[in-house]
Amino acid sequence: MRIYCLGHAGGSAGSFASVVDRHAEGLTMVPVERPGRGNRWREPPCRGWPDLLADLSDRILGELDGTPYGLFGHSLGALVGYELAHALRDAGHPADLLVLSGRNPPWMAPGSALWHAVDLPDEELFARLVALGGADARAAGPLTYRTFLPMLRADLRLAQAYRPGPRRPRLATPVVVLHGIADPLTSPAALTRWADITTGDFLLRAVPGGHFFPMREPAEVARVLGQAVPDPVRSR
Repeated sequence: MRIYCLGHAGGSAGSFASVVDRHAEGLTMVPVERPGRGNRWREPPCRGWPDLLADLSDRILGELDGTPYGLFGHSLGALVGYELAHALRDAGHPADLLVLSGRNPPWMAPGSALWHAVDLPDEELFARLVALGGADARAAGPLTYRTFLPMLRADLRLAQAYRPGPRRPRLATPVVVLHGIADPLTSPAALTRWADITTGDFLLRAVPGGHFFPMREPAEVARVLGQAVPDPVRSR
């Protein structure tokens, strides 16, 4: 099964796709980069959600060849994955699995650690990221601030600009929601509400770690994903 991975704010999808892929037996983790980062760093970022979703859905639709596929979005990527799942379903190619992590449902605000930090001075914004486990304090300095923080700020503004669309028919795709036990940006009570987006199976699993657990606990993430692949897909 092919799993298309969608990265967190400020990050490249490849940053967790590669580490999870090393532990994912029977699964192939495929990074789907947003313009302006990873192997698409030379491209200008998308101006808003419609352009972003059109870009990413065209990429995925262009690769579908009958192989079962899923979407795995972490943090900001969870919002992207949720919207992509609807776009791909509406295009006639629904995902076989939707994995969402590190984010409360779209109609609920995330925790506040980064949500209102987009306009903080460089040092304070980077310190917030370090406290969440998303950066190494030793990397602090003008070069990092100049090269990395503009991308992070752009992603945080994209997240702030997100508004759930009008109520749509539920997905029929099985949904797996993962969360770090010590993640301050999510709450178990809120995460259970992701079940409302699908008529398919729903699984909520806690994983050791904080907000960036996919990079810290890739073997556990891969184990849960392997167990979550629907039986009809496993037999294809």
